[in-house]
Amino acid sequence: MNLAKVCFLLFIIVSLSSVMATEDDSEISLLAPKVFIDCGRCDFDYIRTEINFINFVIDRKEADIHIIITDRETASGGMEKTLTFIGQRRFHSKNDTISYMTNQGDTWDEERTKMVKYFKMGLMSYVARTSVAGVTDIAIEYTGPDTYIIQEDEWDNWVFRVNLGGFARGEDAKRHRNLDGRIRADRITEDWKIRLSQYLDYHEESYKIDGKTVTGISRRTDFDGMVVKSLTDHWSTGLMSEVASSSFSNTELSFSLRAAVEYNIFPYSESTRREFRIYYGLGPAYTKYIEPTVYNKLEEALVTELLSMRLEVKQPWGQIDLSVEGSHYFHDITKNRLRLNSSFHLHLVRGLSLLIRGELSRIHDQLSLPKGDTTDEDIILEMRELQTQYSYRISMGVEYTFGSTNNNIVNPRF
Repeated sequence: MNLAKVCFLLFIIVSLSSVMATEDDSEISLLAPKVFIDCGRCDFDYIRTEINFINFVIDRKEADIHIIITDRETASGGMEKTLTFIGQRRFHSKNDTISYMTNQGDTWDEERTKMVKYFKMGLMSYVARTSVAGVTDIAIEYTGPDTYIIQEDEWDNWVFRVNLGGFARGEDAKRHRNLDGRIRADRITEDWKIRLSQYLDYHEESYKIDGKTVTGISRRTDFDGMVVKSLTDHWSTGLMSEVASSSFSNTELSFSLRAAVEYNIFPYSESTRREFRIYYGLGPAYTKYIEPTVYNKLEEALVTELLSMRLEVKQPWGQIDLSVEGSHYFHDITKNRLRLNSSFHLHLVRGLSLLIRGELSRIHDQLSLPKGDTTDEDIILEMRELQTQYSYRISMGVEYTFGSTNNNIVNPRF
């Protein structure tokens, strides 16, 4: 009888503890800020698991805090991540920005752990203004103060990258093989940006048509060099060069040198959120062809001119990337090209997003086209450039999300 009473008492205590814990969790759920994370490459399950003192929502208009994540490459090959906290609703006009660095050698786990750490830091000032602050704990591991010691760099800010890759796929009637490699060297400081890159590509395709095997091989090499000088927070100037060969473009050897200037309407320091760059370049170009061209040329030296404008914006309502580029040869301005590229990802209304990507080119500068008729093999294999006056590519999609706006639960099963 005494044992039964003890068991009953323990049951009552456990039940009350469970109810109290549930009430605490419910209080946090009701009072916690609602957060929408705008990120193209984040481990959202990990973030939801590690940050349990806020409510994640799937629509930015429902959020008290809209977090936008942007990044740009650092000189050493890492990334500078910027977390922009935009207050909405009860936190209207309370904004904040936190930036931190990742290293080139960081693993995916190290990157996401660091991101969660800075998420927590940025959210503290918001959570502190709610009653949730009294019923939750925010813990951030402290590893000691960062020490910045200026040391002599034995590499003088040079960073080198070597990439080699390839693929093969096939079946009874067709086969594809590809091998490519790149060597790149960068030296980036506040005042100078130097980039040297060598690229090689070999591509082979084979098809069996009516018992006959048709094979096409494409080779390309490309060396690019660039030296850019920072003038102000809006102006920069530089020199670009290229040495290349391409069986696709009927080019045995080409060399170009271009002096250029660029103006950014917005400060370069705001490049993770908005840019409007105007670029102008001018310089000579020499080309030696593999076969005589449709203009009966085996080689020629010309002068080219290029003007481009690019607008990039990332805001709470979406992202825009729009560019237009025009170029021509001075010996005959009718030999020109106009190219338009666009990418729109817009949040139209609650739950409704529109994605449009497109590229349109007007082409009148195909000076390297070889003489002779185009064969069926040329068209099927796409191993040589074909005559055209335009090219285009467009994709469009709509996404509509509705239902529960809560997004806190993580369930990895199946």
